[in-house]
Amino acid sequence: MNREPDFSRINFEYLLQAQDVATQNPRLAALMLGISPELTQLFSQVTPQALSYIVQIKEPLLTLRQEPLWWGRFFKAIDRGAKDEIEFVLEHVSIITATQAGGNKP
Repeated sequence: MNREPDFSRINFEYLLQAQDVATQNPRLAALMLGISPELTQLFSQVTPQALSYIVQIKEPLLTLRQEPLWWGRFFKAIDRGAKDEIEFVLEHVSIITATQAGGNKP
C-alpha cells in the first residue's frame, strides 16, 4: 500500500498565507516566495478561487530555505532534547531572514 505524497492542501494553505503577506509587505513576500517584486504584485491580486487551481499540483512547492548547517544544528538539538539550543537556533531564523531581506549574505 504505497501512496504517493499529496501536498496539494499544504501548498494552497501556504500560498493563501503568503498572499496575505504579499498584500501587507510585498518585499518580504518576494523573499519568502523567491519571486520578483513584479510577480509578487501580480500574486497579491489573484483571487483565492483562482489560486485554488494550485491543488492540482500534488508535489511540494515548499523547500528548506536555511543553510544545511542551520538544519543540522536544529535537528541535532531536537534529537538531544536540548530546549535551550532549539530556542537559540529558532531565534536565528528571523536574523537570517532579515539579513537576506536586506540584500546581505548571513
